[in-house]
Amino acid sequence: MYISPHAVKSPKEHWLLIDVVVERPGWSLAVGEWDGDRCLAARWNGDDDRPKGNPVSHGMPTWFVLPPEFVEPVLAGLEGRNLISRERGQLTRSYLGVGKSEPLDLPSHDLGPWPETASLRREEIYGDDGR
Repeated sequence: MYISPHAVKSPKEHWLLIDVVVERPGWSLAVGEWDGDRCLAARWNGDDDRPKGNPVSHGMPTWFVLPPEFVEPVLAGLEGRNLISRERGQLTRSYLGVGKSEPLDLPSHDLGPWPETASLRREEIYGDDGR
């Protein structure tokens, strides 16, 4: 059984996994942070013979950080092949701060007007002891 890309979080002193954007049988793509900089990263998923996949560093599965110039062509290619939705691509671009910023057509819910008796005063929510 191969190691899930969601579990690949090394090297912890440099890499922070934010989200796995695509998980395919052979490969995965993720957004994360490398030394605090937002980035797109890729890896070859493992299999029964090589459960850690590739790349691996010091025996731990890791991600390969893609150059910033690759982000837009990779995301556009994934959308063009229906491997990710347009919305997913735009959310990824937005997080990475690249590409066109088009408004998303997200669903909205009308919950009606705010009740006149509803309060957001801390004292009324948690009590009046000031803690």
